[in-house]
Amino acid sequence: MEAEVTAKRILEALAPPFEVQGRSMTARASIGIAVAEDGETGPEELLRDADVAMYAAKARGKGRYEVFDRKARAVAKAG
Repeated sequence: MEAEVTAKRILEALAPPFEVQGRSMTARASIGIAVAEDGETGPEELLRDADVAMYAAKARGKGRYEVFDRKARAVAKAG
């Protein structure tokens, strides 16, 4: 999936330390990926699904990405 390739590239770009005002810094990202299927998912649902995937990535550790799982949609709607 192209979104996963892009997420990996973003995480790789953030991996090396960088310098800010003489101090070494690092950055990490948690990325949530959601894909609309057959036009059944509107923008609000797509953002919600990406948010659910992002929090799943955060829960598994820093510097990760997760793809939204349709099974998780039921959990998101219940919560």
